[in-house]
Amino acid sequence: MDSRKLKMVRRKRMRQVRSQKMAKRSASLATLLLSSWGGGYPAAVHSLSPSSRGQRYIPRVGEIIGGRHSFFTAGSSSSTTALPCQLLGMNAAHPTSFSFSFRGFARRGGITDVHSDGWGLAFYEGRGLRTFHDSASASESVVARMVEEYPVKTVNMLAHIRYATAGEVCLENVHPFQREMWGIIWCFAHNGDVPLFKSKLKTAHAWIGDVPGERV
Repeated sequence: MDSRKLKMVRRKRMRQVRSQKMAKRSASLATLLLSSWGGGYPAAVHSLSPSSRGQRYIPRVGEIIGGRHSFFTAGSSSSTTALPCQLLGMNAAHPTSFSFSFRGFARRGGITDVHSDGWGLAFYEGRGLRTFHDSASASESVVARMVEEYPVKTVNMLAHIRYATAGEVCLENVHPFQREMWGIIWCFAHNGDVPLFKSKLKTAHAWIGDVPGERV
């Protein structure tokens, strides 16, 4: 085999290897999106921010954050205690639709779980951040139904359903929160309470809501 043919064979092999790696990464992401609903992931604090190259940084491909799942049935006398809030995140190598994953996640807001005190979702479009918030439960929200049906594709997405333990049930207290600081659009959501936060405040930003997480 001459050198020209050998180079062609090597290039073809390299393309095949890259294709296999991409398929494996996509499969891992889909698997973790589904498996995270079954529990086993610890409560988490999570933020999104752009890197110096304009790309959005969240955990590596396939890494999902969220709270442990607590199954709830209306009228049940079970003593199972739900965690305060739950989160769903996606980081993909290429723009990907999250409608299927979000549809199941939204059902936790009052149907398959008790997290019905509002919901929010944020995803990056180019260098901008698009957000949706509603104080109604995700399972009953007209806005949530619109998001489920709209063909959105992105590489970074963060969603949150709330079970209020601090602050009122209102639109201002719904996660994710966003701020533009140092020329960067930041997006933040968390699970659980933030104790003694007032003693740690050192800035004078004009906060919108009254939950600790917005001030972190």
